[in-house]
Amino acid sequence: MRGFSTPRPATVDDDLGAVHGEVPEVDAWSQIRLERARVVAPSRTFVMREEESRRIAGYYWLSPHFVGRIPTGGSGAHAEPPVPVILLGHLAVDRDFRGEAVDVALLRDALRRAMAAAPATSAKAVLAHAMTAELAQLYGRYGFRALPSTGGQGAYLPLPPPT
Repeated sequence: MRGFSTPRPATVDDDLGAVHGEVPEVDAWSQIRLERARVVAPSRTFVMREEESRRIAGYYWLSPHFVGRIPTGGSGAHAEPPVPVILLGHLAVDRDFRGEAVDVALLRDALRRAMAAAPATSAKAVLAHAMTAELAQLYGRYGFRALPSTGGQGAYLPLPPPT
């Protein structure tokens, strides 16, 4: 079995374009998004490498985000304020490293970081977009709930209230 590094923040030296997931269109979009995230806050990209080859086995990004709420009154004049959340952006594993629990390690790391940031950001949940059925199942195993309005691809995980 191959060894993998602990996920860490991406640097300008990381070749994120070399990661090839299951959906080529998403890979292309993610490459643009990740390049921007490296230089423009508030997103932060995290990578995990295969130890021997030093290739990036997978990555994800986190970003503070807000989601709106449905207006509370009949007139809609008194809408509730937006809810702060942490967006778990594209979690991707290179095809060469599938089946080696890289996705699990990345998700655990993302959730650990999101929970650590929640008190400072007042985040109420982690939002994610599952681009594949496999990823949707992984999110479900970790307690994410489906967002019905997204056709099963969107999911959220409520975060515990601050103590």
